[in-house]
Amino acid sequence: MDKRSKIALYIIGAVIVFMMIAEVTKPKPLNWRDSYSASDKIPLGCYILFNELETFSDGEILTSERTIYEYLKRVDTTTPKSLVFINNYLSFDKEESLALMDFAEKGNTVFMSGNYFYGNAIDSLNIAVVRQYN
Repeated sequence: MDKRSKIALYIIGAVIVFMMIAEVTKPKPLNWRDSYSASDKIPLGCYILFNELETFSDGEILTSERTIYEYLKRVDTTTPKSLVFINNYLSFDKEESLALMDFAEKGNTVFMSGNYFYGNAIDSLNIAVVRQYN
């Protein structure tokens, strides 16, 4: 192998090593997945909102893994409360819709944020979603 071929191989090897280093050290791309989870720190996760809720309220912040119907059946409604729903899809069955409407009629607050709404409560509240894509 002549001197010129060795130099070309060294240059090619150096370029490959440089490309490998650049690939390993490049920043991770942002994850734009629709999560809305309280544990996700991605742009569409609710980690910061969930952890900062205590600064917005004097009362305690409760979370529930139960259905809305089961939770509202056991909650004390003598003091005003607020329910917050944040998700891509919000869907309530008949029992949940009735429980939500009863909860709101007693002077409580229900906040719903989503892209797609389904169920009886949405129909009763006459919610319409219009999407405009520019």
